[in-house]
Amino acid sequence: MKFFAIIFLATLNYVDDKDRTENLFSYQLQFQSYNECVSFYNSYQANLLNGLLEHGRQKFGDIEIDYISCAEVEITTDMEIPKVIGQKPVYKRGSK
Repeated sequence: MKFFAIIFLATLNYVDDKDRTENLFSYQLQFQSYNECVSFYNSYQANLLNGLLEHGRQKFGDIEIDYISCAEVEITTDMEIPKVIGQKPVYKRGSK
């Protein structure tokens, strides 16, 4: 089974090792379009960033958010990590 969705893709960096990263995918939060995803991010940015940071620290330790995008992905039942087809960045650490 294969399907396509637009989800949030987040990359987290370890504070003490910038080359080490973790990628998180919002499988439970899917959108019909990039515009819908970007609009949702803009409306709930503070809550999303705070929640992602809290979740990341609980799961991985001392991390920071490096990057978040609205990503179109292909998901199959045998894939652990979805195939990213395209993405629109909504957050990049150090950018405004």
